[in-house]
Amino acid sequence: MDKVKIYKDSYTLLILMYRSMNEMPRKERYSIGARMTECALDMLDQITLAYQSKTKIDRMEKLEALFGSFTRLQTYLRLCLDLSLLSLKTLAEIHPFVEQINKQFNGWKYKTSRM
Repeated sequence: MDKVKIYKDSYTLLILMYRSMNEMPRKERYSIGARMTECALDMLDQITLAYQSKTKIDRMEKLEALFGSFTRLQTYLRLCLDLSLLSLKTLAEIHPFVEQINKQFNGWKYKTSRM
């Protein structure tokens, strides 16, 4: 999986989010922060399962699950911005990875749909 860019970017995103949890107030760290981490871990699982899928239907199901986790993660990041739970600097570090993952996901989904 080390050669799959969406996996590497998702892993880096997880590391950045995990490190940024120290910025959050204690209450949010164990509620929103834990959910963000869970979504990022789910994304890694779904990427691995989609990559290993042999059929179009199976891969599309895994990609849809990946999209669900990714969308929830984006919502939590937006909440962190709106409630100032993370610094703008931290969110600016995270943002390029979110954008790249989104592009890579869309490309992978398009390519799979044409199988």
